Amino acid sequence: MFVKQLSKIWIFAAVAFAALALPSVSLAQASASDSGDVTVEVQNQAITLSADTTLSFGTVLPFGRNGTVTVNPFTGVATGSNTHVGSPGNNASWSVTGVPGAFYSITLPSDGAVSVSNGTETMPVNDFTHSAGGSPRLDATGLDSFGVGARLYVDANQATGTYTGTYNVTVAYN
Repeated sequence: MFVKQLSKIWIFAAVAFAALALPSVSLAQASASDSGDVTVEVQNQAITLSADTTLSFGTVLPFGRNGTVTVNPFTGVATGSNTHVGSPGNNASWSVTGVPGAFYSITLPSDGAVSVSNGTETMPVNDFTHSAGGSPRLDATGLDSFGVGARLYVDANQATGTYTGTYNVTVAYN
């Protein structure tokens, strides 16, 4: 039995020695890396806005009760409620220039911020809207335009006169 165990030890030792003597096997590479380039072109072109036409509510005749005149930002048509619009009004038109294809936002006056005056009397102008939609975008040449309309509130016995005022429009890249 001792000889049998001794021969098993010799066999094991011979196999272990033979394994050490074999050339090592190379495993396939499990990962690789390389580097890439990064580039960017920055365009610092300002966005600009210019007024092309003035917002006008036309000639208005109050009917002895409070009323309104609304100018549509798309068509420029002025329509009256409890008022008569004697001569047509028109929407304001604005031109925008900037980076071709860029999206931009339009900020119009909030209610209560704008009024028109004849020097002694005033009328509020509210409900400003534009025709550019929810996501205005400059075209491939960097241009766009939009119309602006609003609602004029006329008192029942509004004083006669020419009323004027100003309002602000702001555009910014999105």
